[in-house]
Amino acid sequence: MCNRHGLIAGATGTGKTVTMKVLAESLSDAGVPVFLCDVKGDVAGICAPGADSEDMQKRIERFGLTGKFAYRGYPPRSGTFTRPAAMPCARHRERNGA
Repeated sequence: MCNRHGLIAGATGTGKTVTMKVLAESLSDAGVPVFLCDVKGDVAGICAPGADSEDMQKRIERFGLTGKFAYRGYPPRSGTFTRPAAMPCARHRERNGA
């Protein structure tokens, strides 16, 4: 169960970004819209599925997720407070020449 708003605070290296990403992914999987303030761009990688590696395979096996785990991307939408009808990031980049 979650409240309407949340704040994740802590010192450097305490797992704030990972916590935020896991919460955002879980809520998105449940169909709950998520608004993240990502000033530094730390969460930008959430839009692309992860890549398989030997280390990841070891973690998947260690946690008993073999056959249950799948790499997923969570396509973000770009918006501002003055433009609440956000557009997909790819469209935003096309319009701004990036």
